[in-house]
Amino acid sequence: MTGAPKPVKPAQSPVGAAENSSGPLAAATGVVELLSKGILGFAAICFVCGIIVVNLYLRDFGVASFSLFRVSYITAGVWTFSPIVFAALVFGTFLVSFLGDSTTRNNPQAKSRKRVLDILVAVIVPLVILSALFSGLQIAFSWRWLFAILIGFVIGILLVATIYNSARREKGEAAIVGFVCGLGFLFYLLYLAPSLYRDIPASLGGGAGTPVVLVIPEDKQALVKAAGIPLAEPPTSKPVTLLIETDKTYVVVVGDSKGAITLNADLVSAVRHLPPQK
Repeated sequence: MTGAPKPVKPAQSPVGAAENSSGPLAAATGVVELLSKGILGFAAICFVCGIIVVNLYLRDFGVASFSLFRVSYITAGVWTFSPIVFAALVFGTFLVSFLGDSTTRNNPQAKSRKRVLDILVAVIVPLVILSALFSGLQIAFSWRWLFAILIGFVIGILLVATIYNSARREKGEAAIVGFVCGLGFLFYLLYLAPSLYRDIPASLGGGAGTPVVLVIPEDKQALVKAAGIPLAEPPTSKPVTLLIETDKTYVVVVGDSKGAITLNADLVSAVRHLPPQK
C-alpha cells in the first residue's frame, strides 16, 4: 500500500526572491556605498582645490609645487571649504530655529522677541565658537575669516536657489543663479583662500611654515651661504621658515624675504624644529 503523496511547496518567484534579498542588509550596503562615493568625491574636489590654493600661495615666494600627490593638497582643500561649511551650519541652525518654533506662532510680541533673540544668537554664538577654536588651534584670526564666512553664506544661498530652481524645472533661472554661484566660489578660491591658508599652522596642514634651524655639513656651508642662507655658529644656520619638505629638497624663506630658497636634501645633515612664534 502506497502512502499519500506529499504536498509540493510552490516555487518562489524571482520577484519574491528579489524582495527578500532587498532587506536591511541591502539597504545598509547601499548607504555605505553612497557614503563612500560621497567621501571619495569630496576628497577629489579637495585635492583639486588644494593644488590651486597651495600653488597660488607659493607663487608669492616664486615657488611652484605640482607633485603627483601630496597630503597637503587635501588638507588645504579641506581648509578651503571650512568657512563655507561653517556658514552653512550656522545658517541651517538659525533657519531651523527661526522657522520651526511653533510656541510663539499665535503671539506676535513673543514671536518678534524670539526672532531678535535668534538673530543675536546667530551672530554672537558663532563668534564665541570661532574665537575658542582659533585660540585652541593657534590660528591667527583676521577679518578675512569673517569675510570668507560671509561669502560662504552667499554661496550657500545661491547653491540652494540653484537646486530649488532646477527642481521646479526653471532651467533659465537655475543656470543664471548657478553661474553667479560659480563666479562667487572662483573669487573665493583664487583671491581669498590662499591668504587664509597662510594663517593656518603647518601642524594643521596649513601654509604658515615651520621655524627651523638647518644643520649644514662643513664642506657644504659655502654653497648654502652662497644660496642666501645665513649661518649662525657653524654648522647651524640662523632660524628660517620651512615651507616645503620632500625627500629631495627643502624650500625655506629667510626672515621676511619675498623669495624662497630651494636646497637639495644632500646639503642638509639635520633639521631642528623650533616652537612656533606666538
